[in-house]
Amino acid sequence: MLAVVGYLQGQGFKIKKSAMYGHTKEGRLKARKDGNYHLRDVMKYARLYLKRIEPSMSRSNNLENLQEKRLVAEVKKRRRKQL
Repeated sequence: MLAVVGYLQGQGFKIKKSAMYGHTKEGRLKARKDGNYHLRDVMKYARLYLKRIEPSMSRSNNLENLQEKRLVAEVKKRRRKQL
């Protein structure tokens, strides 16, 4: 879940760890049966429930790309471990 928070912050969404825990408890974002959060679900959640940070306050594109790659790599790694 912390990787999801980091990813969304890197994409320019306003979210904190405590808010993410509350939203998952309310059922706004659910993990799949394998325990992972899929990118499609995360982005749908963000579009529906989160606000964007002002453009001047958002992180650089390079950092966003790096965080996205890190999240994708982490999901792939977890999938390999489960096989």
